[in-house]
Amino acid sequence: MTRDPSVVVGATAVSFGVVWVHLQPVKEAAGALSYCITVGRAHVNGVFDLAGRRGEQSWPDYIASDVAQLGSFILEGYVDRLVELTRSERRPYEWVVATLDRVEETPDSLQLIGLAVPFIARPIELVPLFRH
Repeated sequence: MTRDPSVVVGATAVSFGVVWVHLQPVKEAAGALSYCITVGRAHVNGVFDLAGRRGEQSWPDYIASDVAQLGSFILEGYVDRLVELTRSERRPYEWVVATLDRVEETPDSLQLIGLAVPFIARPIELVPLFRH
């Protein structure tokens, strides 16, 4: 039996469409909760290795290596593929994937596990490019 991709933050299933990735140091006071992204075996290659680069590496080692080298960029790419795969609607962000602590293999899936923090929109100050 194949598992549909899912993401659980704390004890609540959320849509991939409300998840953003920005790897960062996290303090418990920041409202961090554990998350688990689960991807069934049928979807693993299409999410994590479209180019067929994994070779003989285990999935946990391959994903950890990609994230160590490419950081938020590659992890956001995985989430973007999961948004497409699950046909999730992009909505205002609610959660930020802040850490990837481990990747676990189960008989029917891969699980990415770490900490997520609530997304807090902060206003930005626009600086004029040209002065009159």
